[in-house]
Amino acid sequence: MSTDYALQQAVAQLPTAAAEMYGTDRNGDHTTVVVTSFGYGHAPAPTADVTLDVHTSLRDPHVDPAMRYRTGLDATVRAHVLATPGAIEAVRGLASAALGLRGALDRPGGRPIQIAIGCVGGRHRSVALAEAVADLLRRVQVSTSVTHRDLDKPVIQRKEPTLMIRKNTYTHPAVLVEGVRDGWADPETDPTVIDWPARQAAAAIPFQVVDGRPLNPCEKTGIGRGRGELGHWGEQLCADAVVTAVDEEGARWLVMVERADGHGWALPGGEVDPGESPADAAVRELAEETGLVLEGVIWTALPARYVPDPRASDEAWMVTVPARTHLDTGHWTDFPVPVGADDAKRAAWVRADTYRVLTAHLARTYDGQVFAAHRPLLQELLAGDRSAA
Repeated sequence: MSTDYALQQAVAQLPTAAAEMYGTDRNGDHTTVVVTSFGYGHAPAPTADVTLDVHTSLRDPHVDPAMRYRTGLDATVRAHVLATPGAIEAVRGLASAALGLRGALDRPGGRPIQIAIGCVGGRHRSVALAEAVADLLRRVQVSTSVTHRDLDKPVIQRKEPTLMIRKNTYTHPAVLVEGVRDGWADPETDPTVIDWPARQAAAAIPFQVVDGRPLNPCEKTGIGRGRGELGHWGEQLCADAVVTAVDEEGARWLVMVERADGHGWALPGGEVDPGESPADAAVRELAEETGLVLEGVIWTALPARYVPDPRASDEAWMVTVPARTHLDTGHWTDFPVPVGADDAKRAAWVRADTYRVLTAHLARTYDGQVFAAHRPLLQELLAGDRSAA
């Protein structure tokens, strides 16, 4: 059942008397209901006429690495939450309460009814429910506004055992089907049959193997066994191309690509092929994803670093070696033109004087955001000299 159809059904099932009596807004353009989402992990619940606590209920997108850094405004996340048995009933119940309170409470000055919905971080479940409640009320002609108190707060890094157990074993089906078929995933489903001494010797960041199973050397992801959304057991070595230039006004720009998998904007990059150096891999990936072939430039390989990839698990993770170059072009019109190709949806020069400038440019120009795995790397790179990334 689609979310839209479910909300249509919820409208039909609102208490008839309340919908008929209070469903038509009689207060002109004044907002009569305010729905607020929030996270208990950031601050106490706001004052409200009705508060719903869902921090231990409903399907939690945070436990899925593919959705952890998205929000309830994302259609996929919203559908995931509202597909939980009882979610639409909760939406209908809150809307019914708002309708009833509008008729029962005599508010001086037309003060609106306040509905608050809280989850752990205020980014997923509460946001999805708040939007659905507001949508439902608007469908019966109630003037409603929505506020997401903690939507822009950092993602809370949780270690609750219940979450760890819920997604303790997970490998995305695409890894086992498309990944093996197309060659980007190990065909072995049992990691204990892999030659781990060879992989450990080649690793950019040392890691341990216990009982034939690799251990993520840098973090606990919440997925104890399996590969998450990654194809390679253990370390997958990648390379990223960091290409910058400064225009005639002194503004710094950075080449970025929008990933075709919906994870946001990232540096051009990908896996290092067998026998290939990370610097060569970065140059190759840059050409494949943007069409840029930069002749006569000097590349500098930076130290290998762990990638906090939302697709990773405790048994499959990413390490990257960034390779950096700076183009000595003095005018915007001299910048080579990147064109998205391969697994990049599009490519562009992004304003990057600072990390904040970069994120603002992506949001304003492309309604985009930085790929979660590249955020720490870009924050560090863009904190340095403006003449280099």
